[in-house]
Amino acid sequence: MSNFNNKDQAITPKKAFVCSMLYAIAADGELNPQEIGNLLSVIGGENRDGGIVVGGEDPGFFKDAFEFVKRTSLHQFLERISAEDILNKQQKLFILANMLDSILGDGKLEPSEREIVIEFQDKFGISNSDFKPVYEIILFKNSKNIF
Repeated sequence: MSNFNNKDQAITPKKAFVCSMLYAIAADGELNPQEIGNLLSVIGGENRDGGIVVGGEDPGFFKDAFEFVKRTSLHQFLERISAEDILNKQQKLFILANMLDSILGDGKLEPSEREIVIEFQDKFGISNSDFKPVYEIILFKNSKNIF
């Protein structure tokens, strides 16, 4: 059983990633199947006992992360991961890239989704010049009007 609910337990980079993604995909008030699917494709899973265990080795990991996000405000989460210096720059860019890719899964960037990306970018200390190339590629990748 996962210990993610234990408030004394440190948040690992993987947990920070999954929670960040959950905050982002819930920003518009919907849990869109494409957005959830993107998250699941990144965190992976494995076949076990006739079902798929999301997150791999810890069967309760995804459920616990979801529960954590439901009871912890975005502000509290961002303060905690910043104060504990959990993520390096590469991990922060990885989160921002996947966050943007997921929320664009439905083909549109809602104002609330844009705001959450900006909030994470600011809290992570990622400059516009560092994020701009990632942003442009993800927008291009998710463009629905190329063909």
